[in-house]
Amino acid sequence: MAWTLPVLLGLTACGGDRLYSNDYRCQFQFDLSVHNNTLLNQVVNPLVPGTFVHVSQRWQGGVRHIDLCLASGTAESVALTTAEERQRACILGADNGIVVGQSYHNGLLAYDAQCPNCLAESGQTGRPLAFAAAGARLACPRCRRAYSLHDHGAVVEGPAGKKLMEYVAQSTGRFLLVHNKY
Repeated sequence: MAWTLPVLLGLTACGGDRLYSNDYRCQFQFDLSVHNNTLLNQVVNPLVPGTFVHVSQRWQGGVRHIDLCLASGTAESVALTTAEERQRACILGADNGIVVGQSYHNGLLAYDAQCPNCLAESGQTGRPLAFAAAGARLACPRCRRAYSLHDHGAVVEGPAGKKLMEYVAQSTGRFLLVHNKY
């Protein structure tokens, strides 16, 4: 009997680590004090739950741009021009896209913007998810699954399968940080 407690603790101690994905690298740091961006300010504000934004990056004229798009279609592009931003790595998951937002019950959340089930089946990226249900879900047009943005990416419609790949999301007030759990 004396051995049961240590065994049970050993089996359950790291259960929370499985919540986050390390399958694809994610490292995003956005300085809200330099870019007073209305879309990302909405996302990090805990008083405005239910707002999620798709984040991707592109290069234009040698300058990195962060492209932001809400479920409503409202979009912004932010040029990263400071010396600090130019040196900072920006890696956005499986295929240059993450979705970040405030859930109603689970705080700030971040997901990969690729369908994890299509990615697992084909091994290929290029299976982006789209906002659905007024921004409360992400849907895959290929496999017809829908994922809840408010419930850690659980499959809520279509065939059973893997949940969304989730990343650690933090807001320090000045920075929005999204990264893998190390």
